[in-house]
Amino acid sequence: MSQKNIKKQLENIYKIMLKEYGAQGWWPLTPYGKLASEYHPNDYSYPKIEHQQLEIIFGAILTQNSYFN
Repeated sequence: MSQKNIKKQLENIYKIMLKEYGAQGWWPLTPYGKLASEYHPNDYSYPKIEHQQLEIIFGAILTQNSYFN
């Protein structure tokens, strides 16, 4: 599968989930130029940059693949 197809597929999944569940606004993101994550309650303008979108995607994948005792 090409990188273009993967991107399109991920964007479609995102749109479906956004339509189904709406904006959640709870995921901590690292603001541009800062080193630490911050929560943005009731500010649904995030993610604002591609880096923050990737932060959410990778964080979700890593969370789902973690095993806790």
